[in-house]
Amino acid sequence: MEIKSFTQLNVATGEAGTGTQAQLAKFMSLDDAGSINVNIEALTDDQAVKALLANEIDGMVLIDGVESRNMQMITQSDQIEILNFPRAQAYRRRLPYLKVLTIPIGALNLSKNIPSQDTQILSMTTGLIARADTNPAIQYLLARASTAIAGKASFFADSREFPQFNDPLIPHSEIAREYYLKGSPYLQRFFSVLVS
Repeated sequence: MEIKSFTQLNVATGEAGTGTQAQLAKFMSLDDAGSINVNIEALTDDQAVKALLANEIDGMVLIDGVESRNMQMITQSDQIEILNFPRAQAYRRRLPYLKVLTIPIGALNLSKNIPSQDTQILSMTTGLIARADTNPAIQYLLARASTAIAGKASFFADSREFPQFNDPLIPHSEIAREYYLKGSPYLQRFFSVLVS
């Protein structure tokens, strides 16, 4: 695929009103790029992958896991290149909820050597937010559930790396902080052993 300048790209960014579009708008505002002539295509991720494979668009912004069907379709294609994000750390400093990840050479497809070089990308993290007056027992259950869901090892994360407090603009729940540091309260662990 011919690489064009950024001002000439047709880029798919998800359906209108999605978080993907909102994040791209934030990135462009940081670059003072709001007036750049970029044709934004409001396509679903499935539609965008198909359009990209058919060479109908120049690129897409995708917020999805490595194991997802869309990512698997992308990494099986010789036509598509995952773009390196050399200024990823600069964006991370401005938007602290972002995480800079490196995809090692060949990690997505060893036989096709995708990516062809170590590639920096930006990853989004999801915030779990509750009202300050939420019952402490509910806060504890939310922390416990988030650990069960997000605490498993994945392509990019080690076991128990998530959940974590990484947005300094959001006040932290002391209940959740104590659970993440110490685990379940002693009495709950004790009674769980008795019941089992």
